This record gives sequence, structure tokens and C-alpha cells, in this order.
Amino acid sequence: MGSAGFLVEAFEYLKTVKTAEPIKLWLAKVGYERMKEMADPELSLDRARETWQKHGRSEKWIQQRMQNSFFVILNKIKFIAFTKIWYYIIVLF
Repeated sequence: MGSAGFLVEAFEYLKTVKTAEPIKLWLAKVGYERMKEMADPELSLDRARETWQKHGRSEKWIQQRMQNSFFVILNKIKFIAFTKIWYYIIVLF
């Protein structure tokens, strides 16, 4: 089973569990944030910068990482993946 199949089954399970409400709320919050990032990719870069700062990366390291073409390509791939994942979330909920 692929990751999309796993997600479908996981969401189907969450629909049946009454105590899963906090998980559903968290998924809705994260989904909303990612959808905003799809509309404005700069938000995604800001989130990445904050995460790297929390992990103690230097400003020089962060700048190099953000200018790295591999990172740009990776963001485009993640955008496509998130689009597919959130499609399943919207369909199931």
C-alpha cells in the first residue's frame, strides 16, 4: 500500500473514533496553515527559517540553505505532495 492508501485508511479510522477530535482539530489547523503556504510560498520559507533557528543553525547557514537550488526544487516537490495529501483530507472530512 502506498502512502496515499495509508492516509485514506488512517482518516477513515479517525472518523470512527470519538476521542480523535483533538487530532482532527490539529489536522485542520495544519492543513489550513499549509494551504496558506501554497498560496504564499514565503510563509513556508519563514517556517523553515524559524525551525532552523530553533535548532541552533547560524544565520549564514540558513542563508546558504535558502539560496541552494536543491532546496528550491525540494520545496516544489513538497508543494505537489502536500496538494495531493490535502486533497485526500478534504475528500474524507
